[in-house]
Amino acid sequence: MSTVSNEITHEQQPFDVAWRTVDGLKIRFATDGRGDEKVVFFSPWPESILAFTPVWGGLTAQFEVLAIDLPGFGRSEARDDLFAPRTMGGFIAKAFDAFGLTSVHAVLDLTWARRPFSLPHSPDQNFFAVSSWVPAPRRTHSR
Repeated sequence: MSTVSNEITHEQQPFDVAWRTVDGLKIRFATDGRGDEKVVFFSPWPESILAFTPVWGGLTAQFEVLAIDLPGFGRSEARDDLFAPRTMGGFIAKAFDAFGLTSVHAVLDLTWARRPFSLPHSPDQNFFAVSSWVPAPRRTHSR
């Protein structure tokens, strides 16, 4: 026989969260750290910026870190048109502008985007994007 505990454990997150309006949506973010380079994390599908809790301390010791819940994820507001890769790319470019970012290392989880993903680019912006998207292994069927 198993028992179920009524106790819920809440882990302390290593950062404070705040909200900023981007493209008319209330977007949750966290920022901390110091360094010559800025690293921007976008919430991994289908999670939130809390997914970065285990690596937050190590990263903020070396870099200025910004984590953003994409629209519809975590505690950020959603808009249906942003669930397509091209429009989400446009939103991310607007988020860069809203946070005054011109040169960053951006870490994106493109699991939700099976089609090509692009960010609008201007000559005064310098972004290096790293995707954590990995194709799913092919399934084999045995008979």
